[in-house]
Amino acid sequence: MDGTECPQCARIEAVYFQARSFAEYRPPYRNLVIRLKYTPDRALGDLAAGLILGAVRELLGPAIAERSAVVVPVPLSPKRLNQRGYNQVDLFGRPLAAGLGLAYRPDDLRRVKETRSQVGLTPDQRTSNLRSAFEAGAVAGKHVLLLDDVFTSGATGNTCARALYNAGAETVRVFTLARAVPGKDD
Repeated sequence: MDGTECPQCARIEAVYFQARSFAEYRPPYRNLVIRLKYTPDRALGDLAAGLILGAVRELLGPAIAERSAVVVPVPLSPKRLNQRGYNQVDLFGRPLAAGLGLAYRPDDLRRVKETRSQVGLTPDQRTSNLRSAFEAGAVAGKHVLLLDDVFTSGATGNTCARALYNAGAETVRVFTLARAVPGKDD
């Protein structure tokens, strides 16, 4: 993105260390996210990873060189994973981690509570919906790059970051393909 901060993001009391998105959730990136979410297209995942590689490298900075960073996707609930058959973040997360030379660790964060879809919920409802939904594993001392497809209210990033910090993560940086911007989305 252009480095500007959205007004909604400025109101978030962030648990995570930093958050960045590659683009606004508008075409063509909206189309990219939707296609990844509903079609397990590995070539499209590779393309997305290539698009964001430089921005992620810049966000992580020295943690890449020290090899103290790990890439962790936001997990789907077991029910959603069974319905869809894959986690869309894996499609770009695995090749991204490989491009960065970092470990991709999808098992370091688990969704332990079934939640309803976040679509259409207010920021407060999103936070309440995700309360105690995640548990983290072996991330002690690690700089975690938490990957997701869309950043909306920050509730998912905050809830995941809290679980990762409780498990000993050194820092949690959130990176998404796109950021929903109130009043600008189609």
